[in-house]
Amino acid sequence: MFQYDFPTAVGRAPAAALTLEPNTPNPFGASTAIPFRLEQAGEASLSVYDVNGSLVRVVRSGFNLAGPHVAEWDGRDDVGRDAASGVYFCRLRSGGGEATRKMVLIR
Repeated sequence: MFQYDFPTAVGRAPAAALTLEPNTPNPFGASTAIPFRLEQAGEASLSVYDVNGSLVRVVRSGFNLAGPHVAEWDGRDDVGRDAASGVYFCRLRSGGGEATRKMVLIR
């Protein structure tokens, strides 16, 4: 069974596999905390994309224990440059599940 992560999700995830919570603060200037939960331990990746679908930054990738986690995005790309003000999408993938949320960066 699939569900939409209402109200800001644009992706889907199996109900018991993973949960991507809203980032705080949102909108944000310097950095934002991205909370998520994995129901099972395993490989997971948390990435940020721009509105064109281009990868901006891999925030976290690798093995994670089951339970709650918080990742921090500092508003920079993978080479350390400041990302421009605008809308970004945070995507969590783990165990075949996926969830996406919208974030707004204001410089």
